[in-house]
Amino acid sequence: MAARPPRTAPRREGDGQVGATPRTCDSGCRPSKVVWMRPEFRRYLPLVLIAALAIFVLPSLLKKHSSAPSASTKATQTIDAMNLIDKAELRYKAAHSRFTPHLADLLPANPRLASDLAIGLVVQLDVSTDGQSFLARVASDNLSLIRGRSNGEVTAQSCLVLKSGSGVKCPAAPPSSSR
Repeated sequence: MAARPPRTAPRREGDGQVGATPRTCDSGCRPSKVVWMRPEFRRYLPLVLIAALAIFVLPSLLKKHSSAPSASTKATQTIDAMNLIDKAELRYKAAHSRFTPHLADLLPANPRLASDLAIGLVVQLDVSTDGQSFLARVASDNLSLIRGRSNGEVTAQSCLVLKSGSGVKCPAAPPSSSR
Protein backbone atom coordinates (compact mmCIF):
# COMPACT_ATOMS: atom_id res chain seq x y z
CA MET A 1 0.00 0.00 0.00
CA ALA A 2 1.05 3.45 -0.73
CA ALA A 3 1.74 5.84 2.11
CA ARG A 4 -0.72 8.66 2.52
CA PRO A 5 0.59 12.14 2.28
CA PRO A 6 0.61 14.12 5.54
CA ARG A 7 -2.52 16.24 6.19
CA THR A 8 -0.53 19.33 7.00
CA ALA A 9 2.22 20.86 4.98
CA PRO A 10 5.73 20.61 6.33
CA ARG A 11 7.04 23.67 8.12
CA ARG A 12 9.05 26.01 6.03
CA GLU A 13 11.54 28.56 7.00
CA GLY A 14 9.75 31.83 7.78
CA ASP A 15 6.36 30.30 8.66
CA GLY A 16 4.42 32.47 11.11
CA GLN A 17 6.65 35.49 10.66
CA VAL A 18 5.65 38.82 9.22
CA GLY A 19 6.19 38.92 5.50
CA ALA A 20 6.50 35.14 5.17
CA THR A 21 4.95 33.46 2.19
CA PRO A 22 1.71 31.62 3.00
CA ARG A 23 1.90 27.86 3.35
CA THR A 24 0.42 25.69 0.68
CA CYS A 25 -1.12 22.33 1.41
CA ASP A 26 -1.74 19.22 -0.51
CA SER A 27 -5.36 18.30 -1.15
CA GLY A 28 -5.80 16.92 2.39
CA CYS A 29 -5.11 20.15 4.34
CA ARG A 30 -7.73 21.91 6.38
CA PRO A 31 -8.21 25.61 5.82
CA SER A 32 -6.00 27.58 8.16
CA LYS A 33 -7.64 29.27 11.19
CA VAL A 34 -6.49 32.20 13.19
CA VAL A 35 -5.86 30.76 16.61
CA TRP A 36 -6.24 33.42 19.28
CA MET A 37 -6.45 31.11 22.29
CA ARG A 38 -4.67 27.90 23.01
CA PRO A 39 -6.92 24.82 23.08
CA GLU A 40 -6.28 24.02 26.75
CA PHE A 41 -7.51 27.51 27.68
CA ARG A 42 -10.45 27.36 25.30
CA ARG A 43 -11.99 24.56 27.30
CA TYR A 44 -12.17 26.87 30.36
CA LEU A 45 -13.87 29.71 28.45
CA PRO A 46 -17.44 28.74 29.52
CA LEU A 47 -16.33 28.68 33.15
CA VAL A 48 -14.72 32.10 32.80
CA LEU A 49 -17.90 33.50 31.25
CA ILE A 50 -20.07 32.04 34.03
CA ALA A 51 -17.71 33.47 36.66
CA ALA A 52 -17.84 36.92 35.02
CA LEU A 53 -21.63 36.72 34.96
CA ALA A 54 -21.70 35.77 38.63
CA ILE A 55 -19.34 38.58 39.61
CA PHE A 56 -20.83 41.43 37.61
CA VAL A 57 -24.48 40.70 36.79
CA LEU A 58 -25.90 38.66 39.67
CA PRO A 59 -25.19 41.20 42.45
CA SER A 60 -27.16 43.87 40.64
CA LEU A 61 -30.06 41.46 40.07
CA LEU A 62 -30.12 40.24 43.66
CA LYS A 63 -29.69 43.65 45.28
CA LYS A 64 -32.42 44.39 47.78
CA HIS A 65 -34.35 47.50 46.82
CA SER A 66 -36.07 48.86 49.87
CA SER A 67 -38.71 51.53 49.87
CA ALA A 68 -38.89 51.65 53.69
CA PRO A 69 -37.74 54.79 55.48
CA SER A 70 -34.10 54.92 56.53
CA ALA A 71 -32.94 54.66 60.14
CA SER A 72 -32.33 58.40 60.38
CA THR A 73 -35.83 59.15 59.00
CA LYS A 74 -37.41 56.84 61.57
CA ALA A 75 -35.37 58.40 64.38
CA THR A 76 -36.36 61.91 63.25
CA GLN A 77 -40.04 60.92 63.08
CA THR A 78 -39.82 59.34 66.55
CA ILE A 79 -38.40 62.55 68.01
CA ASP A 80 -40.97 64.60 66.11
CA ALA A 81 -43.82 62.43 67.40
CA MET A 82 -42.64 62.83 70.99
CA ASN A 83 -42.48 66.61 70.61
CA LEU A 84 -45.94 66.70 68.99
CA ILE A 85 -47.44 64.55 71.78
CA ASP A 86 -45.81 66.75 74.42
CA LYS A 87 -47.14 69.97 72.84
CA ALA A 88 -50.59 68.44 72.29
CA GLU A 89 -50.78 67.31 75.92
CA LEU A 90 -49.88 70.83 77.05
CA ARG A 91 -52.57 72.30 74.78
CA TYR A 92 -55.10 69.76 76.02
CA LYS A 93 -54.25 70.63 79.64
CA ALA A 94 -54.67 74.33 78.92
CA ALA A 95 -58.13 73.68 77.43
CA HIS A 96 -59.38 71.02 79.90
CA SER A 97 -57.20 71.68 83.00
CA ARG A 98 -55.88 68.09 82.95
CA PHE A 99 -53.73 65.83 80.74
CA THR A 100 -55.42 63.12 78.67
CA PRO A 101 -54.54 59.41 78.78
CA HIS A 102 -55.94 58.87 75.28
CA LEU A 103 -53.93 59.39 72.12
CA ALA A 104 -57.19 59.79 70.20
CA ASP A 105 -57.84 63.06 72.08
CA LEU A 106 -54.55 64.46 70.75
CA LEU A 107 -54.94 63.54 67.06
CA PRO A 108 -57.66 66.05 66.05
CA ALA A 109 -55.55 68.94 67.27
CA ASN A 110 -52.50 67.80 65.28
CA PRO A 111 -53.04 65.71 62.10
CA ARG A 112 -49.27 65.63 61.49
CA LEU A 113 -49.00 63.30 64.46
CA ALA A 114 -51.04 60.70 62.57
CA SER A 115 -48.53 60.62 59.71
CA ASP A 116 -45.66 60.15 62.18
CA LEU A 117 -47.50 57.27 63.85
CA ALA A 118 -48.09 55.59 60.49
CA ILE A 119 -44.46 54.40 60.25
CA GLY A 120 -45.05 51.95 63.09
CA LEU A 121 -44.27 53.89 66.24
CA VAL A 122 -45.35 52.49 69.58
CA VAL A 123 -46.91 55.16 71.81
CA GLN A 124 -47.77 54.65 75.45
CA LEU A 125 -49.45 57.39 77.52
CA ASP A 126 -49.91 57.21 81.26
CA VAL A 127 -51.66 59.99 83.20
CA SER A 128 -51.88 60.36 86.97
CA THR A 129 -55.25 59.96 88.67
CA ASP A 130 -55.60 63.68 89.24
CA GLY A 131 -54.61 64.40 85.60
CA GLN A 132 -51.83 66.85 86.52
CA SER A 133 -48.88 64.74 85.34
CA PHE A 134 -48.23 62.36 82.48
CA LEU A 135 -45.60 60.00 81.19
CA ALA A 136 -45.25 59.40 77.43
CA ARG A 137 -43.18 56.69 75.76
CA VAL A 138 -42.57 56.72 71.99
CA ALA A 139 -40.52 53.93 70.45
CA SER A 140 -39.48 52.94 66.93
CA ASP A 141 -37.19 50.20 65.63
CA ASN A 142 -34.06 52.13 66.54
CA LEU A 143 -34.96 54.75 69.16
CA SER A 144 -36.99 54.85 72.39
CA LEU A 145 -37.96 58.12 74.08
CA ILE A 146 -39.62 58.74 77.45
CA ARG A 147 -40.80 62.11 78.70
CA GLY A 148 -42.70 62.96 81.87
CA ARG A 149 -44.36 66.23 82.85
CA SER A 150 -45.91 67.38 86.06
CA ASN A 151 -47.72 70.72 86.19
CA GLY A 152 -46.09 71.82 82.92
CA GLU A 153 -42.51 71.07 84.02
CA VAL A 154 -40.42 68.26 82.51
CA THR A 155 -39.78 65.80 85.31
CA ALA A 156 -38.35 62.88 83.32
CA GLN A 157 -36.47 62.74 80.05
CA SER A 158 -34.85 59.58 78.71
CA CYS A 159 -33.56 58.38 75.37
CA LEU A 160 -32.22 55.00 74.35
CA VAL A 161 -30.74 54.09 70.98
CA LEU A 162 -31.97 50.55 70.31
CA LYS A 163 -30.27 50.03 66.97
CA SER A 164 -27.52 52.37 65.90
CA GLY A 165 -27.42 53.66 62.37
CA SER A 166 -26.52 56.66 60.31
CA GLY A 167 -28.24 59.76 61.72
CA VAL A 168 -29.67 57.99 64.79
CA LYS A 169 -28.99 60.01 67.92
CA CYS A 170 -30.81 61.18 71.00
CA PRO A 171 -32.34 64.66 70.92
CA ALA A 172 -31.40 67.58 73.10
CA ALA A 173 -33.54 68.12 76.20
CA PRO A 174 -36.72 70.14 75.58
CA PRO A 175 -37.41 73.37 77.44
CA SER A 176 -38.75 72.75 80.93
CA SER A 177 -41.71 75.09 80.58
CA SER A 178 -44.23 75.63 77.79
CA ARG A 179 -44.46 79.40 78.34
